[in-house]
This record gives sequence, structure tokens and C-alpha cells, in this order.
Amino acid sequence: MPTILYLVATGIIVVIGGLYLRKTLRTPIRHYEGPASVSNIYDTWTNDRILEITWGEHLHAGHYGDPAIEKAFIAAKVDFIDEMIEWGITAPHPKLRERLENPGEATSGGLVRILDVGCGIGGSSRHMARRWPKTAHVTGITLSKAQAERAAFLAHEQEVANVDFLECDAMRTGFPDASFDVAWAVESEMHMPDKNQFVREMVRVLKPGGVLIIAAWNVRDTRGAPLSKAEADHVRLLVDEWAHAKFTSIPDYVEILEGNELVEVTVADWTAATQPSWRHTIREGLRNSHKMLSAGPKVHWRLVRDAYTMLRYDSAFRSGLCRYGMLRGQKAER
Repeated sequence: MPTILYLVATGIIVVIGGLYLRKTLRTPIRHYEGPASVSNIYDTWTNDRILEITWGEHLHAGHYGDPAIEKAFIAAKVDFIDEMIEWGITAPHPKLRERLENPGEATSGGLVRILDVGCGIGGSSRHMARRWPKTAHVTGITLSKAQAERAAFLAHEQEVANVDFLECDAMRTGFPDASFDVAWAVESEMHMPDKNQFVREMVRVLKPGGVLIIAAWNVRDTRGAPLSKAEADHVRLLVDEWAHAKFTSIPDYVEILEGNELVEVTVADWTAATQPSWRHTIREGLRNSHKMLSAGPKVHWRLVRDAYTMLRYDSAFRSGLCRYGMLRGQKAER
């Protein structure tokens, strides 16, 4: 009898503990509370190097093809950049491609100026700068001082000269009108509280004929069916846990781009091609867990939270609640 009671008591404790853990993990602790809340979370991730250890220099999804195939983690991220360049810049804009690929064109038209919005530690910026060393200059901006400093350090260490990094708010960049040929934003617009103001600012800093390319986590189209309470709660966790301000649907984003006088607005759904990223990230974290043992219990607990959140993202994208949207538009020529 004592053995049975012990087993029952143990089972009750395990169940209660599991329910408590589930509730704790589903209670966001890193809400968006303005730009400082975003910079704080990225300063922390940058200074402890955990993301860099796990994700490398590229703090965004990988591209695994559609249908997806098995790829090395970092290779998939580099492929994402190249696929986005092809989809957003070189394929739809032959004149821009000529300026980038032909140094002679750069002499007559000047360097192609690229703005990398929410550049992280500069992986995409340096990749583009290395790809076009004589024809482009890339400026990466981020709210995080630590990210900007780390990105600049890595550029210097890797001897990439045609790139610079600034601590800067994308909602109010301070750049002169018509400064850039390309504005490029990878998984950063979710931190923008006012999508219309963000796009308007990007259009302002683009030259006539310049292009805006956005890769974003989107909520599903709600025009035909609003989110259920369970769906809304799921999205709220995803938004609040990583200091995001808001998710927007792809159709709503099209309206925003067109409402800001962008032309040739085009969208694509890369959900299937990027889906493996979530679970692959967790596998990479486990594979590199020995490198994180010295980080301390607070960091370990944060990694548990982040792994759980990634599984919730994985679930949202698998179920269709969220979509991985690619959007591009061109500023009209005068």
C-alpha cells in the first residue's frame, strides 16, 4: 500500500509540475514596450553570444526549397539570402541587376546603395557587400547598440569594406530623402508598431525606381474568418514573448504597400521553404549545448523558454495560423 500511495503522489506531483511549467512557458515575459524593449532583448542575445553560437551570423530563417530538402543549418540561411536577392532584386529588376553585376554600369550610375533594416549582427549585409564589392555599398541599421558594434567588428575582422552599421530606428531613420536604391528587411518589421509609418519611411529614403523587399512572419488572412480565441491567444504568445509589436496578414500588407504608392507590388508565400528552420534551430541548440553549459542557470532557463516558443512558432506555421510572407514593391519613377 505505501508503494501505491507513493506512486500516486509522485504522479500527482509530476502532473501538477507539468501544468505549472506549461502555464509558465505560455506566459510571455518580454512584451513590446517601445524601441527600448527591442534593443534590450537583442543586446542581451548579442552580448551572451548564444544566438551567434547556434545560428551563426544569420539571425533569420533558412531556405530549404519547396518541397523542403535536408540542408546544413548555416547553408540554408545563406541560401535564404541568395533566394531573396534573386526574388526581390536581380530577377525582377534587370537595370538594377546590371548595375550590381557589371562594374562598368556602376561607374555611370554610381554605387548601388542598399539599406539592411534590422540587420542583426550583419550577416546579410556582409553577404551582399562581399557579393558586390565594387558596385554596392550596404548600410545596416538596428535598434541594438550591441548588434551594431558586433556587426562592425565582424566586418572589420572579415575585411569587408563596403558596409557600415548604425544604431538607428527604422521608423525614423534620419537619412535624407532618396538615399537608397534598395531597402531590405528580413524578419524585422514585426518589431514595427506602425506598419504604415514604417513603409512610408522606407519609401521616403528610396530613390525613384528603388525597391523595397520585406521578409515577414504574417498572421493568416482574416478577411473571411476572424481569429478564434485559441488562435488569437496563440498569436499573442508569439508576438509578446520576443518583443514583437504586431503581426500583419499578407493581404493587409499589400494594401499598405500600394497605399504608399509602391508599384509592381508582388507577394510570395515561403512558408513551406522555411518551415524546417524552427525545429532545425532547436536541434542545433542541442548539438551545441556543451558550449552553453557555462552560461549559468538564468541563460539556461531562457533557452528553455526560447525552445518552447520556437515549437509554438513551428505549430503556428504548420497549421496555417501564420505564413512566411515575401513582399516587394517599387517606388515609382518620376
